[in-house]
Amino acid sequence: MEQNDEEESDIVHLTGYKLYILTFGLTLAAMLMMLNASIVATAIPEISKYFQSISDIGWYGTVGGIGGAGLMNGALTIIASAAPVVKRPLLVGTIMSVAVVGQAVGPLIGGAFTQYATWRRYERKKFKVHKTWKELFFALDLIGFSLFAPACIMFLMALQWGGIEHPWISATILGLFSVSIATPIVFAFWEQRVGKDAMIPIAMLKKRVVYSSCLTALLQMGSLLLVTYYLPIWFQSVKQVGPTMSGIMILPTFLSQIPTAGISSVLVTRLEYYLPWAMVGSAITAIGSGLMGNFKPNTSEAEWICYQILGGAGRGIVLQIPVIATQAILKPSEIAVGSALVVLFQLFGGAIFISCGQTIFTNRLMGALQRFAPEVDAALVVKWGATQLKEAVPPESLDHVLEAYNYALIGTFLIYYLGAAGAFVSFFTSTGMGWKSLKKTNTVNLLA
Repeated sequence: MEQNDEEESDIVHLTGYKLYILTFGLTLAAMLMMLNASIVATAIPEISKYFQSISDIGWYGTVGGIGGAGLMNGALTIIASAAPVVKRPLLVGTIMSVAVVGQAVGPLIGGAFTQYATWRRYERKKFKVHKTWKELFFALDLIGFSLFAPACIMFLMALQWGGIEHPWISATILGLFSVSIATPIVFAFWEQRVGKDAMIPIAMLKKRVVYSSCLTALLQMGSLLLVTYYLPIWFQSVKQVGPTMSGIMILPTFLSQIPTAGISSVLVTRLEYYLPWAMVGSAITAIGSGLMGNFKPNTSEAEWICYQILGGAGRGIVLQIPVIATQAILKPSEIAVGSALVVLFQLFGGAIFISCGQTIFTNRLMGALQRFAPEVDAALVVKWGATQLKEAVPPESLDHVLEAYNYALIGTFLIYYLGAAGAFVSFFTSTGMGWKSLKKTNTVNLLA
């Protein structure tokens, strides 16, 4: 810890208007990134109708998070380098809370484009890499990446195909799971050999605060993205509303995050301890997500609004805590990699939860249609998607099909599955962050 303080004392931090301008720019970038991540949420039912497939939902969030990882990690790393540690909780909280505005507006814009324009008008851009291949090879640990990326892809493919494209006990699924488990073992040995220049430094990941923060970030972000992607489907299928209205109806989830993120950041800054807020936020999120398991076709507005507010408030309290905890415990030279680990686990958690949610939803929907509406063609209903149920099924069977959709969707919210279970487990993983004060007496502060 003394070594951390000595290294921190050698850094000259920004103050005054320079720090505020920097924070404003980073906040704007983070907000646009979150808008980009959530804009597709309300368009998913329409996209699934266009491609006549609901089994590809899991890939939308996975691909969409690739660029966002660099933006968010860059913003958090810059703040860690520019601001003293005692000010970081407030600044990180500001970035995260305002970024939620983009996450709230995204579904509205996506719904409007889907309903009144077309989602196919998004532009595709190409970005040039200005480093040589040799520099990139050594700087990015491409050997480690070539082991890590295929393992993640095979694991996600196994989750998405299991029970849908292939039986769980088929050679394809078992082979994907086997290789996706064996490859990380080789990856771990390689990273241990590379040492501090590894893509994921094993020595850093072994620190209790770091791995606890990463697991908490994985579970919380996974729970959030699960709701972000599947709650609009519930509104559009079970409540039979349009994409724009579903974007409005999901607003309580995001709007409740904004004030609680700001409040928790102020409290962490004033009281200098972050662990209580991580535990409280995880507990509130688990309760809100668990209550979503009570959703029914006749659920009142007051209920689904209150449940969303409860879950969103909990996430607002806890989402920035893993970053704050990691930056507080690591040396300044390690903060960039530590923040990258937290963001990596956040996005990986989102990909895992969305893929698992898609598998649960598809499998439960097929079974529920046979149970609640055996007279309809289940394969045809699944193929048509949520937005054309009235056209795909006879009027006398519509209520039964809606009941089947509700049964399938709450399986992704219910505590026995993902949403609440992830938040519940994060309550225990957050305890590993420890009771650490953020106050640093040796930090150089130019306010004097």
